[in-house]
Formats: sequence, C-alpha cells, structure tokens
Amino acid sequence: MRKIQIFHFYMFRRFFLVLVVLFLLGSCKNSPKNDNSWKEVYKNAYTNHDYNTAVVALNHLIITDSANIKVHYDSLVNYYFKRLNNYSAAKKTIDKAMDLNPENAKLMAIKGVFLAEDGKVDEAREIYQKAFKQSGENKYLYMYAATYATSNNLPEYLRIVNGILYNSATKPELVEVPADEETFQMVDLRAILYTDRVNILAGSGSKDGAAMLSYLDSALMISPDYKQALLMKNKLISGMPAPRN
Repeated sequence: MRKIQIFHFYMFRRFFLVLVVLFLLGSCKNSPKNDNSWKEVYKNAYTNHDYNTAVVALNHLIITDSANIKVHYDSLVNYYFKRLNNYSAAKKTIDKAMDLNPENAKLMAIKGVFLAEDGKVDEAREIYQKAFKQSGENKYLYMYAATYATSNNLPEYLRIVNGILYNSATKPELVEVPADEETFQMVDLRAILYTDRVNILAGSGSKDGAAMLSYLDSALMISPDYKQALLMKNKLISGMPAPRN
C-alpha cells in the first residue's frame, strides 16, 4: 500500500508539472502586427521575459484590438498558466478563450487540466482525446495516459505510453521542458517518456539502478542535451556502488 501511495503522489505531481511546462509551446508570442503602442509594450515585455507586463499589455489589447481578440486571449491564457503559474486567472479566462477558438488543441489541454483537477476525469480524458485527434500530436495522448496514472491505473498508462514509445511510426516531437529554474529547452517527447520510466521505478521503491541507467541512456540517445536526464544520470551514478574487479 505504501508503494502505491508513493507512486500516486509522484505521478500526480509529475502530471501537473508536465502539463504546466510542456504542452503550450509557441503560443505566448502570437500577436498580429499593428501600430498600437500596446503591441510594442507586449513585444518588449515577452522579449525581456517580463511576463507580468506582457499580461497587462494583453489585457489592454483585448479591449482595444477586438479584431485580434482570439489571438490575444490565447496568449493571455498561456501566460497565466505557463509563465506565471497563475492557475486561478487561467481558469477564469480559459472558457472565454475556448468560446473564441474552440478547436485550439493547446487550449483544450489547459481545460483538461482544470477538469482533472476538479475530479472530472472522464471529461478531461475526452478533451485530451479530442486535442490529440485535432492535432495528431502525441503530447496530448500522453496527457490522456497520465490521467490513468493519477488514478493508480499504471497498466493502462503504460499501455498507452508504450504505443508512443515503441511504435516505429512515431515521429520526433519536440516539447518545451525546464532546463533549470529559469530556462527551458526543447526535448523529444520520447526522451521524457524514458525519464518517466526511471521515476516510476524510483517511486515504486525499486533499487534496480541498471534498469534506471538504461532508460536514461535511451533518453539521452534521443535528446543528448536533455539536462534533466543528465542530472538524473549523474545522481544515479554517484549513488551506485563501484564495480568490483
């Protein structure tokens, strides 16, 4: 029972961490060209990673630039959710954004997070499947799979994820992950799935360092500069006993 609780806690945290930092790539900078001074404020703000000012500018543009309100709402939700971790503001904004752009897979994914958080897991799964079918991107299928992990249904999670990881037809798919506390990097989704295997083993109490190391090597073969995998590998090696002669 203790191992199950540890695994459930880990996967719950991992699920929302992945959602927050991965699956919204590229939408924050969407803003049509115009001569509005607030457009320049917004451009300067996101260039300088001043996300609070970017949000102020976007809220102003929503009022003054109604012709492009769909794009501004999309960016606003993503800034609240991804860069500022202001989930309350994102939750209050997501429905309006989806009303304007109901087929946007990234917005669907954010909505799915809130549905899952509210205990509406079946609805979350439905919207993740819709995002996957709409976009064809495996990151949304992964998010769908993660709902089974958070429900302690590890076999179903692994079944879905294995369909991504070990399918020869799976194409490279880059997602954005934290490189450290302040910066992000692009990593292939399959590499992330391999590091998840390591965390699953660790969360279950496994001491199989060789298996963990094998998964990390697989991740680094796909994304050699994946900083999280490199850090995990260094920690694993430093904690492993020296080989006997």
